[in-house]
Amino acid sequence: MTEKLTCVGTHVSQAARIEPITPPNQVYASRGFAALAAAEGLTDFVCEYMGQTPLAKGYGVYPIYHVRKNEFKPE
Repeated sequence: MTEKLTCVGTHVSQAARIEPITPPNQVYASRGFAALAAAEGLTDFVCEYMGQTPLAKGYGVYPIYHVRKNEFKPE
């Protein structure tokens, strides 16, 4: 109807619930993002498991990863 690309689904909802719990100047990610980054062999950043974390608006408790620059990136 609008002829614009959109994103919908559970992953979008989950991301929307991760964003409010993320401290300023930090990046949090879902297990799916961390798994895809690992499967693709990405090395510019690392995803460190933070544990089961309650998400905003009572969305539930999910595994959350802290994304940070890889200081030991292989050459």
